[in-house]
Amino acid sequence: MNKIDEAKSKIVKILKQVSAIYGITFGVNKYDLSNVEQHANQIVFELIKETYIDEISENTQSLYKISGGIGNDTELKKNSRTLQNSIYYMDKLDEYHYKKFGVISNTPQNPSMSNLRNRTAGYKITKYGAANIDVLNELKILEHIANKRITSVKKISNTQLNDEFEEYREYFKNIYEHIINDDEYIMYSCLLLTLEMRYALETVNKLADKMSKYNKCTEKNKFPSNFIEEALVFGTITYYHVNSAYYMRENRLVLMRINFINNLTPDNFADSCQKYNANLEYAFIAKQVVMKDGSIKEMIKKASLSEKRHFIENNYNIWSILDEEPEWGDKKEVYMRNIYKSLVCEITPPKKK
Repeated sequence: MNKIDEAKSKIVKILKQVSAIYGITFGVNKYDLSNVEQHANQIVFELIKETYIDEISENTQSLYKISGGIGNDTELKKNSRTLQNSIYYMDKLDEYHYKKFGVISNTPQNPSMSNLRNRTAGYKITKYGAANIDVLNELKILEHIANKRITSVKKISNTQLNDEFEEYREYFKNIYEHIINDDEYIMYSCLLLTLEMRYALETVNKLADKMSKYNKCTEKNKFPSNFIEEALVFGTITYYHVNSAYYMRENRLVLMRINFINNLTPDNFADSCQKYNANLEYAFIAKQVVMKDGSIKEMIKKASLSEKRHFIENNYNIWSILDEEPEWGDKKEVYMRNIYKSLVCEITPPKKK
């Protein structure tokens, strides 16, 4: 048994105990949390991502160097602007959550560039961070989601929306086809997961597909008028109110939520939303319990890159979210815009310099 399998075996045992206690405490037995395998795979992938980012965190380069160094001022300015805009939106999102819920984000803080010492040292970028900057530079749809331009047909036409969505999919398909080693496979798998967690591209695409399919005038069986409001449970951020305190967590259950959405119908919609929400709460609690056993993360840390890649390919294939080609028409673009109106916080875009 390799390190990954050994770690997963320990996780499964813990999750079975958590399932029993959770079901009694929260009365959610009817939501069928018996499939601990899926939750175990989720936790293993999250720990692969965490340990990978930890391991490369000591190997950084300056933004100047990753931009090509001498003679590449244009590239440096572009990358600097992209990085600063990304930090701006994350900071504003943290402010929003704090003002609305009193929740303090546990997102790692970037150094303040108002400090002379930090400005002199500059931003230190890992290869994962550099790949993230490349994605933000190349994919305009991400900026248009963050600044909510995507919600207006006057600002982003249907044709442009379609093109930008297809551009994002082709970008990652091309990366997948040209991956040269296990390290790249793991890095881009983690990046694709992060992208879906934060921007919900495939999630919104598939929710809009469902509305487009069932809410035609010719369909008698339609989703309820509050579909978007209820479907936000499949969104990017989840909140928990426990013992008079709010907790916020990124919705990381990407493969599970895609599976739930694929199986949505007007008849099972309400029940599916409840079931998924129960799984979110369970995942939140289960991860905390699992992390009390420090040996699990250590096992995953010690696993080889090939073992980690093998696990992802066979147990948490994040690339599968790109398998199904999107279809357009039947007001799908309208539904996508309306979902993003509710999903994305209202943040004033940064001033252009």
